[in-house]
Amino acid sequence: MPNTSDDAPRPYPEQARELLVDVVLDSADRLIRAGGWARTRMEAIAQASGVSKPTLYRVFGTREQLASAYLDREVDRLTGVLRGALPGPAHRKDDPVGTVRRMLVLVLEALSDNPIVNAILTEDSSAASLLPLLTVHGDRLLERAAARLVELSSEWLPEIEEADRRVLADTIIRLLLSYSVLPGRSIEDTADTIIALVRPFLEDALGS
Repeated sequence: MPNTSDDAPRPYPEQARELLVDVVLDSADRLIRAGGWARTRMEAIAQASGVSKPTLYRVFGTREQLASAYLDREVDRLTGVLRGALPGPAHRKDDPVGTVRRMLVLVLEALSDNPIVNAILTEDSSAASLLPLLTVHGDRLLERAAARLVELSSEWLPEIEEADRRVLADTIIRLLLSYSVLPGRSIEDTADTIIALVRPFLEDALGS
């Protein structure tokens, strides 16, 4: 009888592909941080990763799709950071607005250090190829980030209605993306501005 346990090992090709994707994205991250996205070529990423250029294109498709995969991984990594910053069960409702503000600061700091976001903000015209990540592909990126935020809020404050949770997540992500591409003042000031906008909604959702 076949093993149907959730703990059954995944097929080797699936594990090998995930490992390859991680190696390539790690190499791309180093190259982007060192030279910027505009000067980071697929050939250089393949060489730094120890794979052939055809293999790189077979796995990712295009340079823009590789950048999308990189951003997806950054969203997932940031989700892990935020999950670790959530208060424990005994203190989860002590200061929900303050907790949201601290999480906003963590996200804004991470975005300010993201080489692809920084590339969009440069005056290098070749960086314009990244704009589809926040325009043509922006909906996909928004949906992924909002879904992760919904997951976190479900773990942290499960009493919030699902519809309210989704509206709050969508609003916060849109504001974060807007401030990342068109930054205003300091990170602290930006966090305060976003909190001022979402505080009434958050307090109403929690019945505060």
